Amino acid sequence: MKNLFIYFVIILVFKTLGCAQQSRRQDLGAKFEKPKLKPPVPKLQGGDINGTYLRKDLRNEKLIFSGPRFSYEMPINRHNPEFNCCDTITFGTWKQHGKDFIALTSAQFLFEKDLGVDVTESQVGQQDSIRLLVTNLIESQLKFTGNKRDVIYSLKIFTPSGSKIINAEPRGSGNSFKFLMGKNEVIEKFYITASPGQAFWGRNKGVESVNTKLYEVRRFSSNYFIVNIPLLTYDFLTYLRLNGDFIKINNNRSLVWDGKIYEKN
Repeated sequence: MKNLFIYFVIILVFKTLGCAQQSRRQDLGAKFEKPKLKPPVPKLQGGDINGTYLRKDLRNEKLIFSGPRFSYEMPINRHNPEFNCCDTITFGTWKQHGKDFIALTSAQFLFEKDLGVDVTESQVGQQDSIRLLVTNLIESQLKFTGNKRDVIYSLKIFTPSGSKIINAEPRGSGNSFKFLMGKNEVIEKFYITASPGQAFWGRNKGVESVNTKLYEVRRFSSNYFIVNIPLLTYDFLTYLRLNGDFIKINNNRSLVWDGKIYEKN
């Protein structure tokens, strides 16, 4: 009977020790268990980027993506406008570069070096007196609003004897040119340079100056020219030119551009 009691005591001790060791192993396992990682926030993919992204610290500034196109906008304060152009700062196309970046490129026409012209030639008055009038949407808008002139023009003419630059009238700030030609001298070709002046009333100066394409005179007897530059607008002179400007994809709802965060609306 005594031996049987000792046998049961020994079994109980081993069982107790076994449970203690198992509990210790479980505690150690819990202690050294790898922490569960949160799933990464998915990056934007090409089809997911569509939508409007508002700048976090300036909510009226926004990037808008629609298909392969984008626009960068900041509406003008209509009650107290500081400039007359434009709500849109620039627009164009975008491409994704890897998982982390997209690149913005402005519309191709904004990189035109020389603007096309529509020219009407005629003969008026004395042959040696040359007049040239510049027209475009800016000139029409100035006449309608009564604003001060904020675009400056110069004219470069080419004759058989050489070339020279002529400033616009009156006093270099108007949109017309008037000058005398030497006896038997004719204009063979010309181009016009337009530059935003100090009083330019656009949001930005997107370009310092722009030239028209070289125009070849059709009739040497012509001495009055009306030159229309259809693409010369406040928009054209104001729009920001982006050429592969990179934006970082922060996560599936935010972008980082030039250090500023834009959140999907």
